[in-house]
Formats: sequence, C-alpha cells, structure tokens
Amino acid sequence: MFTVGDCLLYGAVGVCTVKEMRREKIGGQWDDYVVLEPVFQRNATVLVPMSNEKLAGKMRPLLTEQEMTALLATLPAVDDTWILSENERAASFREAVRSGDRARWLWLVKTIHRRQQELVSSGRHLRSSDAVIYKEAQSLLGGEIALLRGITPEAAQELLQGLLE
Repeated sequence: MFTVGDCLLYGAVGVCTVKEMRREKIGGQWDDYVVLEPVFQRNATVLVPMSNEKLAGKMRPLLTEQEMTALLATLPAVDDTWILSENERAASFREAVRSGDRARWLWLVKTIHRRQQELVSSGRHLRSSDAVIYKEAQSLLGGEIALLRGITPEAAQELLQGLLE
C-alpha cells in the first residue's frame, strides 16, 4: 500500500501526494482515510475512505519513466477513429477519463487532437464537450509525465503536442 509522502495517481484527479492517513468519524461512521493532495492543484485535498473498495481502488502507483516512455512510443499505433454518435462518443470519452488507464488517456488525446486538426483545416472547431475532455485527458497524462520527468505541466503538454504533430 501507500505511505505518507508517496506520489500516486488517483482516478480522474491525477497525480497526488499522500499527505496523511487518519481515522475519522464522518457521517456517524468511523473509517480509515487517506488524505491526498493533488500535485498540480493548489489548496485541494481528496479524502479517500479505505473501506470503500471502489474509491480506494482508484489509487494507483505512478508509471516508471521506462513505462511512460514505452507508452508514449505506442502513440503512432493508437487507433484514432472518431466516434460519430455524439452520445456514444461522450460516454466513451467520460469512461476513458474515469478509468485511470493511461493508454486510454493517450487514445483520447490522439483521437481528439486529430479531429481538432481536421476541423481547423475546414474552419470549424471542436464541440465544447469534446474540448473539455481533451483538456482533461491532456492534463491527466501531462501531469504524470511532468512529475516523472521533472518538468512543468506546460512543458509536458508541449511534449505531448510535439508527439502528436
């Protein structure tokens, strides 16, 4: 399990540091909690009840630098077929963000980036819902890249953009 000071990935929150572990009574029930602080969000905390397997299961170890490099190397082979049905696309995109699966985040980034390029070339723009998911997936993936490589989130975003071009 994780200990105070560890960095981890928590669901769609992204990279977090374990600030403390404590026992607390919330809603009339005592439980053990892990207090997470998102690395790239100031003044935010996430309280994870350890008795809730679904929420506790969203805490995942960070990839190693080698694992991240291998993941990014798969980018050219990632299928970026656009889902035409807006409802199916929105559901698929939301589920991919919530999954905590970096390969699915990479799929989102590549797929939406390619679609954005197609639309820009014809003078159009992404739907706002697609743009929001695109930004979220970039932020999640970029946050882990930034921490692993010791660079800023902005530099990680630039790295991702360079790989997509």
